[in-house]
Amino acid sequence: AFQAGVRAPYVPCLSLHVADVAPYSPTHHEVLFFRSSLPGASPFRRILKLMAAAWGWQERIVFMTTSMSYAEIASYRAVVMLPHIPSALRLSDMYAMGMPLFIPDEPLIHKFVWPDDPLPLLSVAIDLDAQNRSNPPYSPLDFQITDEKRKFYKHIDDRHYWLQYTEWQVRPHLLRFSSAR
Repeated sequence: AFQAGVRAPYVPCLSLHVADVAPYSPTHHEVLFFRSSLPGASPFRRILKLMAAAWGWQERIVFMTTSMSYAEIASYRAVVMLPHIPSALRLSDMYAMGMPLFIPDEPLIHKFVWPDDPLPLLSVAIDLDAQNRSNPPYSPLDFQITDEKRKFYKHIDDRHYWLQYTEWQVRPHLLRFSSAR
């Protein structure tokens, strides 16, 4: 890990139990918009609903409001997900189903994948004396520090660099969109 100098192998969560219980078997023509409680998700949903109504697609998008079984989810044509953390178990679950997944592309994904959760103090989060500690070109913490001066347009290079190590970027075959349009 960056903080401790330990080079652990990357092993993704495979969610093989989901593939056995609910393989992709669409019986609906609708696309499921996976629920999200992120602050940016609500306005995104509203815009998407307005656009769907304008284009006559209201019946084509189902907005998940409660928990659903894997089998229920597997019955939809595809799923739209907004990332909420760099490595989400829900992504692994949907991926194991073989579900077509639509996720935001850059730069939109940065609004969602880096949560505004409070981070530990840098003095606690990083062991500067750790042997073999990597020295990446950008800090994984600086662009996530929350304060009133934090702006989305700052730290673009940092966000882009660290995105390559997230599940949202590592997994192949994800379908990306750059806007609600």
